[in-house]
Parts: sequence; structure tokens; C-alpha cells
Amino acid sequence: MIVDSNVLIGNWPFRKLPKTSAGELRKILSDAGITRAIAGSLEAVLFRNVQDGNKMLYKAVALHRDFFTPAATINPNYARWEKDYKQALQEQAAAIRIYPEYQNWNILDHCALELYEACREDKLPVILTAEIEDIRQRHFIDKPSDWLGGEVRQLIHQTDGLKVLVVNAKADRIREIALTLPNQQRKQVFFDLSAIWGPVLDEIALCIEQIGVSQFVFGSHAVLKTPETALIKLRLSQITEQDKKQICTENIKQLMHRYERIS
Repeated sequence: MIVDSNVLIGNWPFRKLPKTSAGELRKILSDAGITRAIAGSLEAVLFRNVQDGNKMLYKAVALHRDFFTPAATINPNYARWEKDYKQALQEQAAAIRIYPEYQNWNILDHCALELYEACREDKLPVILTAEIEDIRQRHFIDKPSDWLGGEVRQLIHQTDGLKVLVVNAKADRIREIALTLPNQQRKQVFFDLSAIWGPVLDEIALCIEQIGVSQFVFGSHAVLKTPETALIKLRLSQITEQDKKQICTENIKQLMHRYERIS
């Protein structure tokens, strides 16, 4: 069983994507061997009202809830974010995705801290994306205000018990965050594999050696990346089969308490 923690459904305005519907993406993931996925809305990243993207996501996955579990996007700088958050709970979202770099707010803003407190109380992890696309591939008007590793550390210091999943981060950024946190607080932060380099350097094995396997989950960053890339990197990594199983299946249960398990 492989659970993909980092999947996006929808369209991206800066390039044409090969498959954009939930059904098409499900087939791509299933053909690659992935059995479940936590899916967010790609449109919600740039929509002025992110809830429009969430509604599209809820409708898209409605016929695929045996495969997809939604991760709602919340913009805490938006006046009605609490209503959007309540809707996410009703839709049994497994996590909350945030995009401060695209939505003109800071990770440590007061409105954001209010959202984190709600997530902590409801045991919903926050998904923070290091980058939607590699800077070398971005359209010239795609200029997000990137957040800093130090801001993530301050976030963890200020929100005891909140769990954060950082996705599509390169190994250097992962180490910048994880290795500068005390051991106990490090357990609050998880990372996916989608931007870690593969078998030539085997940075997966190095990161696990330095940080611990318990803080990593499988994530492909589909539909912006092909899921086979993350799967091959993991398969060729020089880590134990038990570690691979833990990354693919077990760790996400510790991260996402609302994740819908299948027998």
C-alpha cells in the first residue's frame, strides 16, 4: 500500500497539464502503484477566493472517496476563512493546505496563528509547499514571495502540538528546518520526497540518517510531476524495506489523524 500525501487536482495557468480531472489523475496514480492520495485544489492556489477552488475539489473527488481524501486550502487573510474551515471539517478534509507565498500574507501573521490554533485543536496538519514549480521552470510572472526556513522554526516554537507537512522541498531546505529544531519539536514537522534528489546522491538515505525515518512520508507532487519519479527514487534508495514501508504507509497515520483508512 502506498499513500501519496501530496497531490493536486486541477489546472495551472502557466502551463498546460496532461491530466486535470480526478478520474484521470486517479488512473495515473493507480497505474503507478499508488493506492490512496491526499488531494488539494491547484486552482485554489491563485483564486482570490480559495473556497471556489475547494468547492471544485470536493465535487471532483466525490465519486472517488475510496481513493482521494481532500486537503482544503485556507487563506487566513480572507475575511470568511473560518466558514471555509468549518466546511473543510464537514467534508472530512485530512489536512489544510496554505500558500502564503501566493496570497500576500506571512506565515507568522496573527490571522495565520489563529488558523494554526484551530488546526491544532482539530488535529489537522498544515501542508506548506516549498515551491509549486522549480524556479528554473517558472513563468516570468510566476513570482511567489518565498517563505524562509527560520519562519517555519518560529511557527513550530509558537504552536506546540501543531503538525506541519512541508512538501516539494529540496534536501538542503529540509535540513535547514529539521536540524535546527530541538528533538521534541522536530517531531512536529514532516517532509515528503517529491523534490529530494534520487539515487545518484541518494539524499533520501542521507536525510533519513540525519533526521529520522519517522518524519518522512511519500509524496509525488502530481499532477505537476509524474508519480513514477518519486516512486523510482524511493525504490532505488539504499534504505531498508521496513523504512520504505514506513514512509509509504505508516508515517501518514501519525501525521493525519483524519486520514480515511481502508481495510
